[in-house]
Amino acid sequence: MRRLVKSAVLMCLLVQLFVLVPNPVSAQWEPVNDGTPCIGWVNSMIIKGSRMFAADYSAGVWLTTDWGQHWVMKNNGLSDHQVMALAFQGERIYAGTHGGIFLSTDNGDSWNALSDGLGTLIVNVIHCAGTSVFAGTDAGLYFLSPDGSHWIPVNNAQLYTDIRDIRSKNNMIFVATYPGGANPGGGVFRSVDYGQTWLHVLSFPSYGYIHCLALDDDFVYAGSGSGGIYRSHLNQISWTYFKCGFPQIPFLPLSLAAGGGRVFAGTPYGVYSSSNSGTTWQEASNALTVPQVSSLLWYDGDLFAGTTNGLFLSANSGGSW
Repeated sequence: MRRLVKSAVLMCLLVQLFVLVPNPVSAQWEPVNDGTPCIGWVNSMIIKGSRMFAADYSAGVWLTTDWGQHWVMKNNGLSDHQVMALAFQGERIYAGTHGGIFLSTDNGDSWNALSDGLGTLIVNVIHCAGTSVFAGTDAGLYFLSPDGSHWIPVNNAQLYTDIRDIRSKNNMIFVATYPGGANPGGGVFRSVDYGQTWLHVLSFPSYGYIHCLALDDDFVYAGSGSGGIYRSHLNQISWTYFKCGFPQIPFLPLSLAAGGGRVFAGTPYGVYSSSNSGTTWQEASNALTVPQVSSLLWYDGDLFAGTTNGLFLSANSGGSW
């Protein structure tokens, strides 16, 4: 019943939110306009109960409590509106911006700065893993102190670099980095003890710098600056490179997501999908009017795609577009 209600409400999304209508021959994206303000460049999305938050590159944080029928800005106390990342843990919502990290404990009604301990205010990603909270910045990886008051740098010189993505499963945490500082290789690091120790499992230059990650039950996927996807078993350090089905031009996968037995890649040229653990890829963005996909979120059988000009939805589990 909830799925039926959600699907009906999603048909009322704002001008920049498009609903994908399944068709066995050729599904299309169709615009819907309810007159609400426009969400712009969507860097990150989270769903907390019946609330969906979207991080806008220039307008701050948006909130919908009715699955997109109406959106409101939630920027009270948010002094920097260039929001790059959102994450939540219990009642605590974290927003990473180019002006530091902000915390809300009242569902976004108000925000307070939480940047003490950071060596930079440029925050790319925030990730909650178990009881731990990690922040990836342009100058290193940090974790939140046990009392939640300040940030502590991870004690690994190789991680004093540009952190681009963080993903976790059970006790394993994966971090995507760019080359820099004491880490000229960049690549992917893995921890199996909630961040106490780290192993460099994928390095540059053989594989190019890594911009984004995704995990499923068996594999970790890494989006590379070389224009393809690398895959490894979660507990191994050997990788296989896949590019079959992607554009035959240089490009950077901007975001990855996994769910429903599929892996999805958001690129400057639209969304691509793989049903065989990344071995081959197919374009999955027929009639998508904004091709640059900067963020992906898989939630309860639905795939959300944040682009440089609005938010999009596949309401059929990403199986057909």
